[in-house]
Amino acid sequence: MADPPLDDGLIREIEEDLREEKLARLWKTYGSWIIAACVALVIGVAVGEAWQFYREGVRAEATERFTQALRLADGSPAEALEQLDALTEDAPEGLQLLARFRAAALAGEIEDPGAAATEYQSMADGIDDQPLYRDLAVILATMNEMAAGAAPDNAAALIERLEPIDAADNPWRFTARELIAHLALQSGDPTRAREMFQGLADDPLTPAGIRARAGDMLAVVS
Repeated sequence: MADPPLDDGLIREIEEDLREEKLARLWKTYGSWIIAACVALVIGVAVGEAWQFYREGVRAEATERFTQALRLADGSPAEALEQLDALTEDAPEGLQLLARFRAAALAGEIEDPGAAATEYQSMADGIDDQPLYRDLAVILATMNEMAAGAAPDNAAALIERLEPIDAADNPWRFTARELIAHLALQSGDPTRAREMFQGLADDPLTPAGIRARAGDMLAVVS
């Protein structure tokens, strides 16, 4: 006897469940990679600026403490966090900021992404004269909130926070667009998500990694 035909509505429901499962896997894979890439960038900038501080003779002792904390981060994160927290109090201003970035990343590793998100957003709220670092703090706060499971409950608020970064002259615009697309998808707006991913895939200026991920996402949401 032939199997009874499946109801069209049931087929659509199954396809939707499979699509959502695939999206969840993609975000789980890519979300941690994006965060790691931004943290690596912060560390790279931190090391470069720390060396510049050292060359200029600005508080060489504080610079040495900072580089020591970076070395400790892999094996003794709690000790590294303690040293970084001290630097946020008494180091030169530039090193204080870099120490806060690294300390926030370690807080996420030691505790959870929510702790990192809180610290990054606090940084963003307090940085007025350095938009490059302010916007990076916003992006990292958003990523960690998403990793902590905050979206889609507050996806609209997270999108609103990112939208000012999605400007033609902002160096973080491509990452902001990618996050907005994921948040739109999670909040039930696949049309906007598709448009954002398509724009990233088509823009020749989009970094290769982001363009590749956008293409993968388009295969799911199209």
